[in-house]
Amino acid sequence: MAVDVKLGTSFEQGMPRKLFDLPQTMAGVRFAISSDAQRFLVPLNPGTNRTTITTVLNWTSDIKK
Repeated sequence: MAVDVKLGTSFEQGMPRKLFDLPQTMAGVRFAISSDAQRFLVPLNPGTNRTTITTVLNWTSDIKK
């Protein structure tokens, strides 16, 4: 879940929204968030139905940016 917030003389929050769906069996599973908070690394069980696999080549060049 995510919530937009506005900081200033007072605190204001927006409506919560779902970022993505995970299987019910993932409750309590640890995950990692990238330093820019744009990507999540979530371990999935081998039996999880996946339709695509993304391979990132030369990923170390992105770290240096």
